[in-house]
Amino acid sequence: MGKGPGGKSRKSRNSAESQEDHIAGDGAIVLAAVADMAVACDVTEALHGALERQAPVVVDAAAVEELSTPCAQALAAAAASFADANIALAFRQPSDAFIAAFSRVGLYAAMMRWSFVE
Repeated sequence: MGKGPGGKSRKSRNSAESQEDHIAGDGAIVLAAVADMAVACDVTEALHGALERQAPVVVDAAAVEELSTPCAQALAAAAASFADANIALAFRQPSDAFIAAFSRVGLYAAMMRWSFVE
């Protein structure tokens, strides 16, 4: 077992299990309250898979309380990739912390070009 932030133990899990933790019953990718580097990796893999399948995606950002810079960068890169491929990527109910994180890292203008749904 590896040690996560703050010295807490974190079980090593395979990618499929990690990705499943982020998929809602309606198929949306749900961001964790603390969207850190581990979440960025898991969500990137899930988004990459959807892009390969040319499947539209909704990312639920309602629960986000903290969004790391790597996670913001990963989401911005994914949004650009989906736009380039002309595949729908939308964000549902972004929390204030989600929006503030993009402002903090200088990606607010890019985020404002994305699609948002209720």
